[in-house]
Amino acid sequence: MKSSLIFLLCFGYISIVQAQTYSKNPNSTTIGKTYKKIDEISVFKKYKEEEGLVIIDSKGHENLFSKISDGTQTLVLFTKYSPNGYTILAILELGKIENNCRVIMRDCRLNAKTDGFIVAIVGLKPWKAYFTNVIKAWKVDQKTNMFISIPTKGIDCLNEEFENIN
Repeated sequence: MKSSLIFLLCFGYISIVQAQTYSKNPNSTTIGKTYKKIDEISVFKKYKEEEGLVIIDSKGHENLFSKISDGTQTLVLFTKYSPNGYTILAILELGKIENNCRVIMRDCRLNAKTDGFIVAIVGLKPWKAYFTNVIKAWKVDQKTNMFISIPTKGIDCLNEEFENIN
């Protein structure tokens, strides 16, 4: 009886701590919100939209990736477009992106097959048509609308600037 009571108290405490930790993340409260400009959402007042790309693999081309940043924190939003604006379906928190790295959205391949739902952080060297130095990668699970971390083996990402600079 005593051990059951202790278990229940510990379980209750852990549940409360987990709930408080989750609710402290302001980005979690923005899932489902619709915006036309990102700073319309109060927690993103200091953020600027840096890049937005339609996911070609998406049915009807209504899903997009939007990269936003406040100069320190970089986020990738997985959104759905409608005439009312962009509805946030998932948020990927990337932190600060180093100068020798780049975030590639939509233009990555897994085993030489393009997968528009992959987002990756890549190192800029070696400078080739495809970045092969993939540091981290995620894929949107289209059933749950969540970013899932995936192994980097077999992933490369298009370097859109390769031909233009050489």
